[in-house]
Amino acid sequence: MADQTVPMSMVQGRIGIGTQQYNIHDIMPGAYDYYWLTVLDSKTLKVVANAVTEDNNVVPAAVKKYDGNRQYILVASSYSKLCANRPVGDLDTFLKNNGAGRKYKLAQQIAVQVGIANNLMFNYALVSIMGSKSDAIEEYAIGNVAWSLPLEFIFTDNVYLPVTV
Repeated sequence: MADQTVPMSMVQGRIGIGTQQYNIHDIMPGAYDYYWLTVLDSKTLKVVANAVTEDNNVVPAAVKKYDGNRQYILVASSYSKLCANRPVGDLDTFLKNNGAGRKYKLAQQIAVQVGIANNLMFNYALVSIMGSKSDAIEEYAIGNVAWSLPLEFIFTDNVYLPVTV
């Protein structure tokens, strides 16, 4: 039987799966203030949906149609979003339904407590099996735009996924 592990890494502006790489600037040149949502088929590891939005309340239709389907993997990140623009409404519900967990809740709590009268950034990254309330890898950073650059998240552990070979 063939080895069914696939190395995967993610930086906010780039996703690497095996030898394939996807870059935010190939989808949206000059992107700076965004939510990036990518859906992969868990059997082939091919991208089936890739969307970028600046709206903190909307899940793009290309991604939403896979909501809750455990055959797919969600890779999501935010970049340079102010705490006032943290996910709400449909985007918040979508992330929670598809793996956003403890770290997401903590980031949301901090963002709400610091309020909108600041320049703190809300940066979040997630890799999960869609429809899963667990089995996710997530990270967040809340920082002051005046003195720090938004963090770039790198998942240093391999994500082991069932792949049909």
